[in-house]
Amino acid sequence: MKRPSLSIRTRLTLWYSGVLLAILVTISVLSYSWLRFGLLQDLDASLLTVAQVVKDTGAQARGARDQEAMLRELLGPELYDKFFQLLDPEGRPRAAPAPPRAGALPLSPGARARAARGQNTFETVGLVGAEPVRVLTMPIVRDGRVVEIVQVGMLLRRARATLDRYVDTLTVLIPLGVGLAALGGAIIARIALRPLDRMTRTARRISAEDLSERVERPRTGDELDRLAETMNDMLARLEQAYAQSRRGTAATAHELRTPLDAL
Repeated sequence: MKRPSLSIRTRLTLWYSGVLLAILVTISVLSYSWLRFGLLQDLDASLLTVAQVVKDTGAQARGARDQEAMLRELLGPELYDKFFQLLDPEGRPRAAPAPPRAGALPLSPGARARAARGQNTFETVGLVGAEPVRVLTMPIVRDGRVVEIVQVGMLLRRARATLDRYVDTLTVLIPLGVGLAALGGAIIARIALRPLDRMTRTARRISAEDLSERVERPRTGDELDRLAETMNDMLARLEQAYAQSRRGTAATAHELRTPLDAL
């Protein structure tokens, strides 16, 4: 059994909706990546500021606890989402970390190697029993050699919450946008193909006994207008050929009628 084919209107709507969905998904993925990159850039800038404060106040503080108190006084509530610790050039903690926010941050081999060369390192690490943390490892260089290593970290909770809300928003907006676009595309396709429906109804009414009727031209200058013009030209040729055929048939009948009458 032959399956019924989809109408042009339906196919146009499906194609339009599919293309729009692909575009929206691509834009959403790119915008998500850009937002994530921007949030990480903001976190890195904040970490760099805090590390610079730690570096500048290190000579004034007697230990990690004193340094935490001084940073809390300087930075205010913002410090509550941050971690820090001071390390010697070999990567060993200068003093016992002050719990809980100055918890021991891991020093990766790559960050340690870059610190030995006097370079900063940004990385995302996972602490045991805690959320992922964005960590900056900054060497303190004096007289051309590394005398200390500062590590500052920040929880990724806010950034991940922002990304999750963005994903939730996209999950609602993309299907809604595609649905509205499909509805609008169906309406537009129906309006655009309405002249074709009129031409179809006119063509069905035309028969061999009456070939004088012509399809209505939409006069839009597009493909439908050219189709109507082509159909009218074809009908004119058919009418002329049919008229000639009828005249020939009438002449033949007249020629045959005289011998038949004589017989």
